[in-house]
Amino acid sequence: MIKKTLPYYAYQIDAIESWLDEQARSGLFLQERRLGRMCFQQDTPRPMRYRIDVKRNLGYAGEKERIAAYAEMGWDYVCDLTPRLDIYRCADPDTPELNTDEETLHEVLDKRLTTEQRLGIICLIWIPIWLYQIMFRDLLQGCGATSLYDFLTSPYLLLYPGIFLLALYWLTVLYRSMRDATATKKRLLLTRDYHCIGRERRRMHTHYVMLAMLGVCLLICAILWIDLKRGEKNYPLTDSPLPTVTQVFPGHEEAQLLAIDPVHRDEMLFYSYAPLMRGTMVRQWGGEDRLDPSEGYHENTWYYNADQFDIAWEWVADGYVKEQTADMTPITVPGWEHAWFRSWTNNSGTPSQLLILQNGKTVWEIGYGDDTAYDLADALNVFAR
Repeated sequence: MIKKTLPYYAYQIDAIESWLDEQARSGLFLQERRLGRMCFQQDTPRPMRYRIDVKRNLGYAGEKERIAAYAEMGWDYVCDLTPRLDIYRCADPDTPELNTDEETLHEVLDKRLTTEQRLGIICLIWIPIWLYQIMFRDLLQGCGATSLYDFLTSPYLLLYPGIFLLALYWLTVLYRSMRDATATKKRLLLTRDYHCIGRERRRMHTHYVMLAMLGVCLLICAILWIDLKRGEKNYPLTDSPLPTVTQVFPGHEEAQLLAIDPVHRDEMLFYSYAPLMRGTMVRQWGGEDRLDPSEGYHENTWYYNADQFDIAWEWVADGYVKEQTADMTPITVPGWEHAWFRSWTNNSGTPSQLLILQNGKTVWEIGYGDDTAYDLADALNVFAR
């Protein structure tokens, strides 16, 4: 069994009939259509006429009678091309044609082509709306990206070219189908002179380009899935290049697990993977369990976050840091090219502090929140290089 991709739009019945006739002269005879591909049986080359019958009504009512009537005329049923198109063949050159009247054929076929064109117009209007919803609302909000460089360093950065390629693929499919439908309605179909080798090759080249676009989309999805899975694994804190809370604040209590928290542990080391940034992240919690009145969930009384970001290009690192430190105060930390500090009180009333350090493409972010006397500004020597 030899499988081939149909090079024409399904309703270009004149071109498909000529193409199938050509395959028979090469020794390939259509057997069935499976998963969108045409399956041929190889045999001795011989002339064969293939014709496509357009059903007036969708469904199986009267189908057996129609197939039997065509068989009596000398036309054998092969398979269906679509739910509205059936393929027949005949080896006898003297057998009368299935379709003999151009006007009648167009009357039946043009109704389907008009419906296809209307659906295409609806989709052309819907796709830009879908792109706006997905790319500029759901994804940006879902990944927490609120600015340009925040977006560039997001793990979901690759989704955007993937979604763009997917949209371009569907726009190409719609454009080709609408163009082909318009051309089919205008030309004489019973002459069967539309198919030629050059046109077939051009259409197949376009088909392969579109398949490559889909392949890139699938590759992007696979990369994202692998990266997200890699980021789910936790590692011992001893593997971290970042200091822990007790190293920053000697004498500080150890992290404690919240019994009511089914997800977080008392301390975690994990990695995040993005196209332009790799993150090493330490999370530690402790203190008493209490209810956050503003958010309505339980939390520890102190937290410690330490992140190291290795960014692909320095200009991206500079832009990312500039956005993150817009409301922070520049300070000096030995061994670091740039440093910023900020302290504030969060919604639950806990004093919070943030320290950001940058050396070229490497960025550290140290966050600490507690209502005790510990202060990151007093522990800068720990971070000195």
